Amino acid sequence: MKKNETMHWLVELILSEVKLVLFSVSAKEQGKQIMIEIIQTGILK
Repeated sequence: MKKNETMHWLVELILSEVKLVLFSVSAKEQGKQIMIEIIQTGILK
């Protein structure tokens, strides 16, 4: 039982880490996209 709980906890920890990494990567990509759009609209105006 204890071994299963530890495994479950490890899996949860790994999943949350992966989610954090994916979130920060997508946030960076969105940030780049927004910067590009701002620059493009700035040039067009």
